[in-house]
Amino acid sequence: MKNSDKLKTIVSSVLIASCVALINGCCTAHKGGTGATYSSYESPAPAPTTEAKPATETGAVTIPLYEENVVVGKREVDAGTVTIKKVVKTETVNQPVELRRETISIDRQPASGTGDQSKAFTDQQFTIQLHNEEPVVEKRVVQTGQVVASKKATTEQTTVQREIRKEDVAIDKGSAQGAATGPGGESQGSASGGTITDLNTLSTTSDASSMHGRTVQCSSIKVLQVVDPSLIVVGGESGQTRVYVHLQQPSENLKAGDMVSITGTVKKSSKATDITGGLSSIVLQTLNSQPFFIEAQSCEKSG
Repeated sequence: MKNSDKLKTIVSSVLIASCVALINGCCTAHKGGTGATYSSYESPAPAPTTEAKPATETGAVTIPLYEENVVVGKREVDAGTVTIKKVVKTETVNQPVELRRETISIDRQPASGTGDQSKAFTDQQFTIQLHNEEPVVEKRVVQTGQVVASKKATTEQTTVQREIRKEDVAIDKGSAQGAATGPGGESQGSASGGTITDLNTLSTTSDASSMHGRTVQCSSIKVLQVVDPSLIVVGGESGQTRVYVHLQQPSENLKAGDMVSITGTVKKSSKATDITGGLSSIVLQTLNSQPFFIEAQSCEKSG
């Protein structure tokens, strides 16, 4: 065999081996081998939801609650303009002045000597010039003072009132036995015992805890005392019932003797700190000394 034929045979062998190696590498990459790199794709995690979750094996149901908050800001607005205008007024002034006036005074005196007799018994005329003073008025402009106008800013305390919404849960026992429990594990007691329309119902109960959670809808009740714009004392028709009422919407217009209509809920005195945290310590102590009070969602004058 010639050298050229041997060289062609060697080159052909090398090419065949290279092709085989290339094919094997492609197959390995296609099968997920280490010869190729692939990017993995995972479906995005679902967005968190705040809807009520179904009961788990423990029987718990999560119900999200929301409330609105009031955010008070400030902005500058025009309060009007003030125009300062100079005006000219006239008045009459009296200024005293001393004037000199000349007159003729005739005094007869005895003769002193013979005098000039050549002019005796002839008509003669003598002229004497008299002078008087008269006022001369001149007006001059002088500065008597100045007026400085400047803006001054003062601050005042005001109260902004807005109605906000707040979510809670209403429990309907239905045919379930036993007392239902409200948020935080508190027993609602006789919360489903009906709406209270007479304040005397609160004074005649022997179990104050049984009033907790009951709805109050009383009309034409008398305001006995205004402790605070957000706390009043009302009384029943008999005059013996005194119930403290916390107003969610403080009122500056209420006074003792007014007749009001109240819609609210009976609360334990132990909840006074949570609900009326903005009141003074004296008012909180007063509420804590009561067996219960009314948390009023609305309080309107009647009559």
